[in-house]
Amino acid sequence: MMSRAGWNRVFPRRMLAISAQKISPKTAAAQNIPEIRIMENEIFSEQPFSPIISKGFSLLILNGCAINKENLLLYSTFQKLWTQSSYRHVADGGLNTLYDLDKESPSVFIPHCVSGDFDSVNKELIDEYQAYGVDIQETPDQSQTDFEKALRMVLERVPEEPVFVLGTAARGRFDHQMSQISTMVKVSSEFQTPVYLLRDTSLMRVLKKGAHRLALNTGYEGTIGLFPVDGKCTVRTNGLKWNVNGPMQFGELISSSNEKVSDEVEIITDGTLLFTVELVEPPSVCCQSKNFNI
Repeated sequence: MMSRAGWNRVFPRRMLAISAQKISPKTAAAQNIPEIRIMENEIFSEQPFSPIISKGFSLLILNGCAINKENLLLYSTFQKLWTQSSYRHVADGGLNTLYDLDKESPSVFIPHCVSGDFDSVNKELIDEYQAYGVDIQETPDQSQTDFEKALRMVLERVPEEPVFVLGTAARGRFDHQMSQISTMVKVSSEFQTPVYLLRDTSLMRVLKKGAHRLALNTGYEGTIGLFPVDGKCTVRTNGLKWNVNGPMQFGELISSSNEKVSDEVEIITDGTLLFTVELVEPPSVCCQSKNFNI
């Protein structure tokens, strides 16, 4: 993963500050667009796919994720993430999925820790993986989901590394999917560490108030979405086919089925956004055939 110093070299703060001021106050006032004030500590740059192509990140596997050998895209993604990750954590029933990947040789995929209230995991697996030396942490608190408890544990144990989460399959329960997004929003407001959620072929990232520059230079990105998740906010974008310049709110304007027209997309917001990008090819293929310039 690129260090913050590395990010600043590739994406200078000055460039982001300039991009935040592309629309003059006079023009903004004429169009009735609120001014977006960005502080120095609210300027961010990152490569969303860097956890797939470089080492130095944590991997969190949730119950209900769609990893299996029949789904070549997700399995190749999982293999890459497992190999590159420095810390591997499984939440509750996610251990069932991990075990099913190679029942004949379960020792192939041994996580560092398994946590949860253990209401959905095969209890025999807990004993088996504990015998492998896996740290087993029972977290019975019902005021938080297993995902939130596990994510907080990962961020506290490895605070300097981004977290890549393998979430519930798209065919799974919708309330589970919304719960995971809510947890992303909640935890992202408390921690600076980037957290990415992969559900089938959709990669998601919560963008906090500020100026964000995202490097999307693999050639394999599909459709892009921007969704205001904590109420009305003002958003300005650069590098999209249909740029946003004004207020966004559920029930009014959101951005779906958008596309990038540049290898760098700038998003400036005075609220919290959920950024999504479709993966149209296996990331493992991207890594072998594309120059990511990191």
